[in-house]
Amino acid sequence: MDYVEARENMKTGDCLLFSSFSPISMGIKFFTSSPWSHASLIIRLSEYEGEERHRYYVEATSPTVKLTRLTAKMMDYTGVIAWLPLPNFMNEHRILMGYMMLQLIDKKYDYGSVLKQIFRRVSTDADRFFCSELCGYIWGITCDDGKAPTPADIPGLDIFKGVEPIIIYDGRNHETD
Repeated sequence: MDYVEARENMKTGDCLLFSSFSPISMGIKFFTSSPWSHASLIIRLSEYEGEERHRYYVEATSPTVKLTRLTAKMMDYTGVIAWLPLPNFMNEHRILMGYMMLQLIDKKYDYGSVLKQIFRRVSTDADRFFCSELCGYIWGITCDDGKAPTPADIPGLDIFKGVEPIIIYDGRNHETD
């Protein structure tokens, strides 16, 4: 399934998983034994005329939490992006999740926890975030050990039982102008 096919079904709070081939991303994937090195959350802005057809995502990345149009990311991204939809029982929480995400825009990136997450020593902190910590915070969940999830943990969280990431973009053959 590609992005155009998936776009209409993507909802606020759904997860995007990223796999790039940068040295940092390769290190994250190596230490976590996962194909995923980054995570973010979908947010829909359907109440704004002209924006209802676009999908945005909120991500914690250096230097702050930011809002980005997904198609803008796809313009030059040479990695893989997968969509991981939240189950229907989370639907009643999507509006609140969207408000929470918007409130976190411009929060600082949690540089100190990036390395700690490899060793599973990160507790969720609402002052600074790394990518998957932001996801867990918005969903109101942690891993079984009470720590913030890593991108590798997200597909295996209880809320995603029986759901597999759906590849919506593969930029490995993407040519730039």
